[in-house]
Amino acid sequence: MKEVGYYNGTIGPLSEISCPILDRAVYFGDGCYDATYVQNGVIFALEDHFDRFYNRCRLLRIPFQYSREELEKSPLISSMASWRFEEKVRSSAPAPLA
Repeated sequence: MKEVGYYNGTIGPLSEISCPILDRAVYFGDGCYDATYVQNGVIFALEDHFDRFYNRCRLLRIPFQYSREELEKSPLISSMASWRFEEKVRSSAPAPLA
């Protein structure tokens, strides 16, 4: 499983993303989570994934600065095209600081 996330304008591997310990995402567990599958470089139901992700961010009032077009062209999505085996992808966006 490849674990990717978004925090404060940065998209990248969860192991490389850090946030302040008092951030609501850490302190209260606020955030948005969604998952999809990639098989042989094809992301299953990408538009549905984007719909769910953007809707959840909106409902939770999490500002997400990337448009669908920008996200689709981001290194995150383009790197998935190189995956050749079935992998589950998690994406997350923490709630903003209060």
